[in-house]
Amino acid sequence: MVLFHTEPTILSNTLESLLVATKDIDCSITLWLIDQSDHLPYADRVRHQCEHQLDHTHLAWRWLGNVPNEGYGAGHNRVPVEEMGDLHLILNPDVTLHSDALAVGLNTFSANPTLVLAAPKGLHANGNEDYLAKRYPTALVLLCRALKISWLTRYFSQRLADYEYHDLTDSPAMQPITLASGCFMLVKSRSYIDSGRFDAGFFLYWEDYDLCMRMADKGLIARLPHMQIIHDGGGAADKGWRHIGLFTMGAIRFFNRWGWKWC
Repeated sequence: MVLFHTEPTILSNTLESLLVATKDIDCSITLWLIDQSDHLPYADRVRHQCEHQLDHTHLAWRWLGNVPNEGYGAGHNRVPVEEMGDLHLILNPDVTLHSDALAVGLNTFSANPTLVLAAPKGLHANGNEDYLAKRYPTALVLLCRALKISWLTRYFSQRLADYEYHDLTDSPAMQPITLASGCFMLVKSRSYIDSGRFDAGFFLYWEDYDLCMRMADKGLIARLPHMQIIHDGGGAADKGWRHIGLFTMGAIRFFNRWGWKWC
């Protein structure tokens, strides 16, 4: 889990849900917290909060602080390869896990040796679906999502729905997908490592989609409808010009590598 000035209350909710989701899992689990906030008062406050919340629980944890902010992917890459175990969870600090989310994920990996990356069904806090799985994007779809012009959104509503996999059902079966959100990725560690992990050239945004494209060569990427989380992040266009710039730079890097699709 990579932190960057994460609101302590939000982090506390995530940690509490993680403790519940791992309580009955019979394996060794270590949580790595990488703080890239570069602000000692914040780091002290959050580390003490984690000590209070995580010490004397079933969950082992490691703190890595006072490191420069080199981006989301670079932060995750700081976890030592030898510490990853068989499966590795890439998790945002603003995610709430359903109590059985990890049990569903681990059981699915155990039963499906070709699976290398499992994505959850995402929900907003109000219960509406947060469509985390995506098909390969086009420039047109991204423009429509960024502009949020009502008539344009209505006109291209089917393309936008296709991009977000609105056709997927809640069947318990694995559902092959192209791209998954980096807010929650349960990955087979060996395949993750062999694919090169995150490309640190993406500072923020698109590093998760780039990882999916590379991991697809290692095996199956799938959405597990019964592995569920609550997530209210995302929305780069609503976070100001800096985030729009980072999103655009990441998109250009992604399309230059994997191919441009315009409409």
